[in-house]
Amino acid sequence: MEHDDIISEIIEEEGLADKSPAAEADEVAVHTWVEVADAHVNQIWICSNEDCDEDEDNRIVGVDPTFYENNGTPICSCGCDMAYLRTEVLEVK
Repeated sequence: MEHDDIISEIIEEEGLADKSPAAEADEVAVHTWVEVADAHVNQIWICSNEDCDEDEDNRIVGVDPTFYENNGTPICSCGCDMAYLRTEVLEVK
């Protein structure tokens, strides 16, 4: 996906397209790409088995960005594939 297409998608998802062009330009300026070290990224996966007997803490795992590339889909201790849930980025102040 081209960079301009990504920005357009963000504008549409956040409802910015309904604003005046001047307001839209101000809002778009807030959306910039920032390089983040892999060590500051945590991808969260959850067990896809609705009948999983594991407690909540063991049904959700966080892995670094290279895990999927190197190992494939994480697997729960119940033996089922896990489903991607979200990505978290460490806020460095």
